[in-house]
Amino acid sequence: MMNKIYFFNAANFNFAEIDLKKKNVFFVGDNGSGKTTAIRAIHYYYNSDMKALGIDPNKESFKDFYFKYDNSFIVYEFDDYFVLMYKRRGEIKKRFSHQKFDINRVLKGDEIVPLEEVINYAKEAGSYMPQTNDEFKKIIYGLDRRHLDFKLTSIKNYNTFINLYNKIFNVNKAVFDAKSIKETIFTTLDRIEAGEIEYEDFLERVNNFRQYFIFYKSFKLQESNIEKLYLLKNDLIKLQEEINDLIKKISYKKEIEEKEVDKIIEKIGLLEKRKRNLNKIIGLLDKKIKNYINCFDKEILKLNSQLEEINKLKEKFSLEKLQKVENKVNKKEEINSKLIIFKTSLNELMKGIKSQVDEIEEAINRLKREIRILKEEIKAEEIRLKRNLEEMYQQKIEEKNEEFIKREKELIENIEKLEKETENFVEKRNVYQKELNDVSFKYREIENDLKKEFENRFNELNNEIKNLKREKENLEDENYKLKRILKKLKDELNENIEKTEIYYKKELSEIDKKITFYQNILKTKPNSFKEFLAQNVENWEEELYPVIDENLLNMDINELKPKVVSERIFGIELNKAVLKSIPTMKEAEEEIEKLNDLKTALNEEKIQKINILKKDYESKEIEITSQIEVNNEKIKEIEEKIELLENEKNELNKKLQKDLEKLKNKKNEEEKLIKINISKTEAVIKDLRDKIENIRREIKRNKKELENIKKELLKQKEKEFIEKKEILKKEYKEKEKLKNEKINELTQKKEKISKDERIIELQKEIENLKNKLKEIEKAEYFLREYNEKKEFIEKLPVIKENIGKFETYKQRINQTYEKLYKKLNNKINKTEININELNKKLEIIKEGLKKVSGLNLSDEKIETNEYLSNLVDEYKLKDGEFRDKKLSFKEVASKIKTALNRFAITGLEVNFNIEKLSDLIKDELEKVDELYLFKNKKFEVLNKTRLKELKNLLGGLLEKRLDNFERSKEDFINQVRRINQNLSKVNFGIIRNIKIELEENKKSVLKIFENIKKDIDELLEFLAEESLFFDNIMSERKLKKIEEAFNTIKKEINKESFSLIDVVDINVKFIENEKENTLKVIKNESSTGGSILLKIAIAVSLLELFIKEKADLFLILDEVSVLSTKNQKLLKEYVNERGLGVIYVTPDLPLVDVEGIDIYKFRNIGGEFEVVKLIADDGIKIEN
Repeated sequence: MMNKIYFFNAANFNFAEIDLKKKNVFFVGDNGSGKTTAIRAIHYYYNSDMKALGIDPNKESFKDFYFKYDNSFIVYEFDDYFVLMYKRRGEIKKRFSHQKFDINRVLKGDEIVPLEEVINYAKEAGSYMPQTNDEFKKIIYGLDRRHLDFKLTSIKNYNTFINLYNKIFNVNKAVFDAKSIKETIFTTLDRIEAGEIEYEDFLERVNNFRQYFIFYKSFKLQESNIEKLYLLKNDLIKLQEEINDLIKKISYKKEIEEKEVDKIIEKIGLLEKRKRNLNKIIGLLDKKIKNYINCFDKEILKLNSQLEEINKLKEKFSLEKLQKVENKVNKKEEINSKLIIFKTSLNELMKGIKSQVDEIEEAINRLKREIRILKEEIKAEEIRLKRNLEEMYQQKIEEKNEEFIKREKELIENIEKLEKETENFVEKRNVYQKELNDVSFKYREIENDLKKEFENRFNELNNEIKNLKREKENLEDENYKLKRILKKLKDELNENIEKTEIYYKKELSEIDKKITFYQNILKTKPNSFKEFLAQNVENWEEELYPVIDENLLNMDINELKPKVVSERIFGIELNKAVLKSIPTMKEAEEEIEKLNDLKTALNEEKIQKINILKKDYESKEIEITSQIEVNNEKIKEIEEKIELLENEKNELNKKLQKDLEKLKNKKNEEEKLIKINISKTEAVIKDLRDKIENIRREIKRNKKELENIKKELLKQKEKEFIEKKEILKKEYKEKEKLKNEKINELTQKKEKISKDERIIELQKEIENLKNKLKEIEKAEYFLREYNEKKEFIEKLPVIKENIGKFETYKQRINQTYEKLYKKLNNKINKTEININELNKKLEIIKEGLKKVSGLNLSDEKIETNEYLSNLVDEYKLKDGEFRDKKLSFKEVASKIKTALNRFAITGLEVNFNIEKLSDLIKDELEKVDELYLFKNKKFEVLNKTRLKELKNLLGGLLEKRLDNFERSKEDFINQVRRINQNLSKVNFGIIRNIKIELEENKKSVLKIFENIKKDIDELLEFLAEESLFFDNIMSERKLKKIEEAFNTIKKEINKESFSLIDVVDINVKFIENEKENTLKVIKNESSTGGSILLKIAIAVSLLELFIKEKADLFLILDEVSVLSTKNQKLLKEYVNERGLGVIYVTPDLPLVDVEGIDIYKFRNIGGEFEVVKLIADDGIKIEN
């Protein structure tokens, strides 16, 4: 709680200490002694609002008066903290210090320490200085959770509380009549609403709505016809354009097709000729190919007979035979030499030229020579052996090669057979594949047609979606532009209002300055020179003011000591017309009254101008926002349509997928059989290709085997060469051994053999050699025969190669023939197809030329690829459709004109010239477009605008005010109930059973308001369903009912406008001295102070609406002298129980109960205030 308040050089107090702990404090003293000054300092702590302290604006402001000096400050002391208040840079600063206040830190003897030292002292403990008044209030009323240690109490809506507290702070001065209490209760609700209704305008607008109802219903009946008329118009224009285009196309195509007949006949003739030529080429080609084949067959037969002959010769002249023969032939010279030697030796021996011994020795020498020659022969034999082996193995290799070539040829022939067979199966597979492709193509065509059909619908849907999105974008762009227009209008409105405000503010400011000037004239400082002049000198304003210092007027007369010594102020005459003067007080009062009237008139004029600006803006705003709402609804409809179209696309896609799946299944069924055949054929082809691959692998293996054989033969050759070489060596050794044995034998015989024996041996040797020569002759004949046939035999590879070439030529020619035959045959088939197509086209052209006869054709032409026959059929169909729709167009236009032409609606034009309209005249068609635009856009905007105007009428002018009225009424009644609950606890003895009641006489009006509220709620429900509002018959009935209800209220209240304050009155009921009273105004008339007790009870009960816990607050009570001590005690207990304190202000101390009170005496000593605490002073009357 606030324990004390200290003033240090503040508010004319050099120093003052006031103890508030007892909560009941008497301030005693004369006027101007500082009582109000001290009270305002306390009051300021609670509201922090200098304007609400009741300080005269012409006097020093709170901050200037209370903080005149640099060392001026106030301290508010609480239990465990204090608040230091001072001024800096023209602003009041408040600093909370979380410590008990120690006066000795501020006062040093009789001297006040400098403010800076006090600030530093406050900062020693935890301290906080709010930056704003609102922050300060949040702290003291417990809404700043950071500084709950500094709160007085917890009040959430503290601003409302402060407003109430300011009203009743000084209980005696507070006005307590029924109206003031009622308005004060409204203050606690934070709402005062008044509903103003311009009845005539309301009625006129209602009548307009009724007329619009009739138009709406008529127009709604014609909407389908307007739609039909617009579609027929578009169809007719489109049909007319299409018919004109068709005529131009027919003209073009007739000319083209007439020329085309001869060309087609000529083309057919050329194609027939080409077909005959192709058949002739096939016949010639077949004959030529057969001649080639016969020639090749003859050559192959001839070469085969040669090949057979060579093979026989090769068998006869084998390498082995040739080698044996050559070996024999090679020994011919040696044998001939031996034969000559043996014959010579025989002759010599027979003639006796030599003895047998000599001859044997010669034979021995000959054998020795033979042994030497034998070594050379062996070397030569080795060379010959190697050559023979090479020839022999080369022949074997060639034989193997031929064998493998033969086998390879057989395999290749097998491959060719298999490939041909494979080719047949591939062709068969291709046929199946073609069938499969045809099926695939057929179903692809069906699928494409299906997809195309769906795609066309998809494209239509996409185009619709695209158009809808474009329409949506256009609407959004339009909304954007409308919003910009609306913003511009709003800015213009604000600018115009601001200009109006500035203009009137300037005008009113000038008036306020004049009012202040005149108010200052009316104000007079007590005991001032101005007061002296006003009381003692007439016309001083005109006579003296122009020539004196204005400051003299406020100077104290004790200082100036003025006296009236003459009727004339000056002893000279002056022309004061050119000098400044002031009006008299009477003139000032009159001027203030005039200026206040002018100020009121200007304010009303300002409000009227601003209202006109707002009304003009609101009218345009309604139209624009209605258009925006219509656009938004259309955007929503478009989005819904887009969603539906997207859904249709999805469904269409699902259906497409389903149809494609069915088509796929059907296709798969057809393909299945073909694929089985293809699969079987593929299996055969694979088997054949596997066989071919196996054969190719076999060929590779054969080649590899041949290489291996060659390698093996070479190894065998080497091995055989080594073996035969060894044999030769053995033979050499054997021969050498035989010859040595012969030498030994001859050596032994030399002495023993007779001449005849030797002769016989020689004869045998000679015979043996002769036989060998005979064999050599046969061998030479064999070699001569071989050499004759050798060249022919060596032609074998060439013959074989030629046979292969001819076979290849034959095969290639057959293949080429087959390809050419197929190619030519295909050309023949295509030619036949072209002939058939041209014949069909010729038939269609002849039919079109027949149909076109009798038509009126245009000189203008449009190129086209369509047939004339189809164009004529399409023209006749569209021409019939055009005639039918033209009749319908006239009928529909007549119906619309008859139904709507009587209504004068802006933007609606239905005065058609039916004949011109049916002839599709542009001006008349534009009326159809405007009507369609009105139906699709303007009509809905017009409906929106009208509905919005009605909503504004009901919602803005009625519903919102009625709703606030209703809520205010309920809140008001609840607040009265709470106040009565608080008042029910009051019992001052003479005053009890205090109660605030509503007057009964206005309850019928409240009931009507309840009915109006109900009717408006129902009507607004209809309005919420905008599309159904004009179609609902109850809409008009409800509007009529509301109108009648307001007529009733108007008669009852007899005012053009009214609020809750106008229709609700209260009375204050209470019992005083056992007598029930009802008062409208509470006056201070009771001799026992009952009126004061009643005011205190009501004031405290109002405060208790906010105070939920005990609060350290004070009320001010003047004229306490009218209260008996008993009633003082009752009042004190009642107030203190609720945590409140009372400061009793009185010039003289009355009879009081001193228990639980403090008394302070205030005095003004030479312009300085002094306050002294009194305890049992002579002026105090003590009552036991």
